[in-house]
Amino acid sequence: MDELEKKITGELEKDADKYMSDDISSVWKIIKEEKMIKKHNKLWLSAACLTFVMLMTTLVILAFTDNSKGNIIDTSKDSYFDRTYAVPVRKEQPGTIGLTYEYRDGVYVVTGCTTESSNINIPSEYDDGIHGIAKVTAIAESAFIGAEYIVELQLPSSLESIGENAFNDCINIETIYFYAIRCNDLYDIYSVRCDFFKNCGTEEKGIDLIIGSEVTRIPGGFSAIETLPQGGCKSYTYIKSINFMKGSVCAEIGNLAFPGIGITELNLPESVKIIKEVAFLNCTSLEKLYIPGVKEIRRRAFYKCEKISEIIFSNNLEDVGSLAFEGTPWLEKQKNDNYNGIIGNGIFYEYTDDNIIIPDGVLHFSGGYHIYKHNYTSIQIPEGVLTIGYSAVCLITLKTVYLPASLVSIGDFNFPVGGELEKVYYAGSREEWEKIKIGENNGALNSAEIIFGK
Repeated sequence: MDELEKKITGELEKDADKYMSDDISSVWKIIKEEKMIKKHNKLWLSAACLTFVMLMTTLVILAFTDNSKGNIIDTSKDSYFDRTYAVPVRKEQPGTIGLTYEYRDGVYVVTGCTTESSNINIPSEYDDGIHGIAKVTAIAESAFIGAEYIVELQLPSSLESIGENAFNDCINIETIYFYAIRCNDLYDIYSVRCDFFKNCGTEEKGIDLIIGSEVTRIPGGFSAIETLPQGGCKSYTYIKSINFMKGSVCAEIGNLAFPGIGITELNLPESVKIIKEVAFLNCTSLEKLYIPGVKEIRRRAFYKCEKISEIIFSNNLEDVGSLAFEGTPWLEKQKNDNYNGIIGNGIFYEYTDDNIIIPDGVLHFSGGYHIYKHNYTSIQIPEGVLTIGYSAVCLITLKTVYLPASLVSIGDFNFPVGGELEKVYYAGSREEWEKIKIGENNGALNSAEIIFGK
């Protein structure tokens, strides 16, 4: 975990209530302080029709399943995404004639273009006739700023960095092919800006972003954003769809990757395991999520996506960060149903009138305000649970708590002073209890009676 991510994580955990109202401006403050393919031929039109039929069949099946738990699906068929959502594989195209380069420290940097070609294909290798063949790893600052002639853009697999303002004001871009396997995050942690694709595309047409099958990670800061006076943010990178080529191996969506963009659906391949902090914050048009392989959804990843009403995920889900779905209709439905939150392995825990029962098989009881009804007097955490996250069981009405001998750590703000906690039934011995790492603001454990099981 890099220092920037640590800072974001730490600050969000310190004062979650504050960030409920501060939105993306708070995240920017933390950072600053820390220092569809557009041209289908007739063949693909036939494939699209087949895909539509398959999708409709899937939706009919889902309509007759139990949706109360968020549409948990079986992802044992690895090809489901490829058959249903993936776009065809397109190989990287040869470099556009007229691109200009500089040779720097053994690699080439693209500095601009002398011709106004509608297709700008940046190659992964180049030979200037003097220094020989070498990788193209960077695009210089302001290299294509204001290039209104660009309609289609290819970013190569070798790309590692993009200079500030590189594609700003390229208002006619309709398609971006992103092949970069290990591109660095695109936000500037010093100036606290994401000005790399600002004013790319238009709200009317939008951009189809197509991710190459060998891309392992989508970098943070892809979307150029500005905070709004009334809260939240607005994206000035007008992405209307995020598409993955067949056979994608992408495993991670980076911090601040796409906040505020105008997508209505997000369909991720099974390879994506982590969606990081504020990755899709304030995407106010987003309605449906298909995230079958995701194991971790970090803090505020879909915060204030005010139209999300359907989420399809698998039982691979292990951890959901604080406020990840706060402000979404989907979460409001969970609050009103008999399922009050997401904990380890993507399970929704059930409750009775006074008692919360955590199901067997859970390893980590995720933190971050997952308990919404504040009248419980007892909670039973089963054997096998290793950690209780930040503020996971912070209820002043709790009188009795049952804790397993398997417990290794209790995060901050779970049993603060001022509550009604009277008894803690711990399945282990006194010696084992003393080895548990207990975080700050758990003073009620000192005054409660601890009853040991051994």
